[in-house]
Amino acid sequence: MPGQVELYSNHDSVKKVIKKLEDETNFQFVAVHMVDVSNLYDRYRFLSAMTLSLTALINLEMPFLNMITKVDLMKEMGRPDMNLMFY
Repeated sequence: MPGQVELYSNHDSVKKVIKKLEDETNFQFVAVHMVDVSNLYDRYRFLSAMTLSLTALINLEMPFLNMITKVDLMKEMGRPDMNLMFY
């Protein structure tokens, strides 16, 4: 449809820049999505963060790594309610 703007139109330019850098430098890049540890304590926030991560993974078409940050705060926050299989 003419004049229609894609929701993720900026990803095309990012993909092009990454592809050009890979071709010129012979490096392989990986995307890292950092998720705050507080998201582990609310299943809906965690699901939202993982959905965002999946969207970026699909749009960028490159290796992807999800990382939980600030894990040291788990000592103060206690154990998350969800079991390990949830994650």
